[in-house]
Amino acid sequence: MIKDKKRVGFFILIALALFFLSWLIYFLWHRYHYAVTDAVFVQADNLIYVSFPKVNGKLIKLYKNEGDLVKKGEILAEIESTDYALKVAQLEKALKEVENQQSALGFNIAKLEREIPLKSRSTYKTKG
Repeated sequence: MIKDKKRVGFFILIALALFFLSWLIYFLWHRYHYAVTDAVFVQADNLIYVSFPKVNGKLIKLYKNEGDLVKKGEILAEIESTDYALKVAQLEKALKEVENQQSALGFNIAKLEREIPLKSRSTYKTKG
């Protein structure tokens, strides 16, 4: 009876040793074939790289962080607008100057149109 218990215990010990050995072989094989890191992998439908190629300026506020979900039309960041405000003011001033020039040219055209008939009348008088 004691021999039978020893024999069963021996087989259980052998089975556990084989299980542990097979697990160790699989573990080493997996470590050898695959890089195992603590890095996190993100699954996404598609990745979009965001940049602001058409505007330059200092980033004032960032509304979304890397990895946040973003919906179409959401504001991602705010860029300092002082440079653009100055540029708008300069362009408005230039527009006003052009409008003034246009107005002055309109007055010149009206003046010349009034003078042309007078000169043509004086030409008829000298001929006739």
